[in-house]
Amino acid sequence: MRWARPLTVMLALLQGSVVFVLAWQRYATCHNETFDLALYARSAWGLSRNDFWNPIADSSFVHLHAAWVLFPLGMVGRVFGTVPVLLVAQAIAIAACVWPLARIGERHLGHVGAPLAALLWLAYPNLGHVGSYEMHPGTLALFPLCWMLDSLDRGSHHGLLLSAVGVLACRADYALLTFVAAVLFARSTQGEARAVGRRYGVLVAGSSVLYLAVILGLQRVTMSHGPTSAMLHFGDWGGSPLGIVGALFSDPARVWSHVTASERLTYLPRILWPLALLPLLAPRLLWIAAPTVALNLISHWPSATQLDSHYLTPAVPTLVMAAMHGLRRLRARGPSRILTVVVCAVAMFASFIAGGLPWSRDFASAAFTFDAHSAACAQIASAIPSQATAQGPDPLLAHLAERKVVGRGPPPENGTDYVVLDTSVRQRFEHQESLLRTVEEPVLRTWLARSDHGVSSVTASLLLLQKGRPPRSGWSARYFIAAADHQPTNTQPLRLTACLSVLRAVINDQHLELTLQAHEACGPDLALRLGATSRPKRVDLLFDGALSPAHLRSGDRLRSVHTLTKAEATAIRAQGLWLGALRSSGARPDPQDPIAAPISLAAEH
Repeated sequence: MRWARPLTVMLALLQGSVVFVLAWQRYATCHNETFDLALYARSAWGLSRNDFWNPIADSSFVHLHAAWVLFPLGMVGRVFGTVPVLLVAQAIAIAACVWPLARIGERHLGHVGAPLAALLWLAYPNLGHVGSYEMHPGTLALFPLCWMLDSLDRGSHHGLLLSAVGVLACRADYALLTFVAAVLFARSTQGEARAVGRRYGVLVAGSSVLYLAVILGLQRVTMSHGPTSAMLHFGDWGGSPLGIVGALFSDPARVWSHVTASERLTYLPRILWPLALLPLLAPRLLWIAAPTVALNLISHWPSATQLDSHYLTPAVPTLVMAAMHGLRRLRARGPSRILTVVVCAVAMFASFIAGGLPWSRDFASAAFTFDAHSAACAQIASAIPSQATAQGPDPLLAHLAERKVVGRGPPPENGTDYVVLDTSVRQRFEHQESLLRTVEEPVLRTWLARSDHGVSSVTASLLLLQKGRPPRSGWSARYFIAAADHQPTNTQPLRLTACLSVLRAVINDQHLELTLQAHEACGPDLALRLGATSRPKRVDLLFDGALSPAHLRSGDRLRSVHTLTKAEATAIRAQGLWLGALRSSGARPDPQDPIAAPISLAAEH
């Protein structure tokens, strides 16, 4: 069938292109929600410079899966950029799996097996999410994993050995997969090659166990200040998946509660239905996927049992291969064409329902669209010098990864030259008193009140602090009114609290502009109540939340602008303006201060 091979190639190119474009678009628009892309970009960048410590995870290279494949990718990244190289490599790894899987399909199902295997692989819902979301060295291992399965299927001992090396170069803990595959290879080789097959099977199985033991030994003797992957997943079992065995005797009720949770009871059906449950007809092959599935079931990490999680990805090639074997057995007992059509329909339906791709119902188009947050990230990233050390929120980290010291946003503080703070909480709780008591706002207030950092740049969702910049200079200087710019106060000044008075209030269009007089430094959590009634509900931060009231000095005159809605501006013009001060507790700074007091508006101009 002449159309089979071109169709297989077309499917591979389509998937690889779509995955790369989406992954790049998510990165470029700053919509990465976790830090994995930044983590491995920094590892690749560091390895190419003989730096084996990763400051993002605060761990050594061996604690981050010992992904040796990142070294050559980092070297290429020195020319083309680390992030682009990693995303291209990941897309190629996913697309390249089509060839070994197509060979397996053709071997068992004839010419139609090649495009069918490609379709089952590319339509499996996990891959669209994983390939377009972040970047993981485990995803790079997909191609050698598929190559290893093809070597097992056709009895190639050289292929088994080389592919196993490729798998282990991507992730050390995938030694469990290479071990099981090697054992199956040693047991399945027949005829004259049986002795050779056993030797290679034992060699690969023994080498896998030895390599994993060496890496685990190195992890024990090397330092890791950050939480390890094992602790995050198996901390409740003592930091090891084997801890659940001890828990069976010490606390069986806890183990029972864990394994009978709904997300674990439904895990196997959820991962098998996109393949029409066909892998169940080839249970022997499922042993290769068993370590991955078992670890996910034991894990306490919330996303470990999700269909779109990268923790499932290393099991997908085996599931697809088992589906090919299962379909071959089923076709021998029924109408082959109808079965093939049904399997294709199920795979395409699964991709439509949960594939995470542009043709899928669950496609999150906003995650790949340039928006205000994207512009904020671009502005902040361009304001940080390439050689400067920096900390920042996860969506920005991949844009800062190529530097000696880079870390996730505080806490903790790493003493970096620049600190980027996520201020999106202020948008979510805009004009609400509850903003002052959120978890995030006190952290922002504390940083802004520091005397050793000053604001360098401000956007709607991010704020950039520079170490050593005076806090009253730079961006913050715009809120101070120079003596030459003082305007006459044609309204009666209003004393809000002991540290601050309002000299003038004017509404221009829908902007309320307040001229303030400082008498002393204020509390860092000081905020304003404003509105058209004596007990206004609207609460605003002073100076756009970018200048801390703690930096005010006696005699300062300042300008604070507050954007009103059309209805608010109309009400204030008609009923008058009421202003008051409050602290994070919701109380007045002093019991003698008014909750709110009226102040006359100056003439508009």
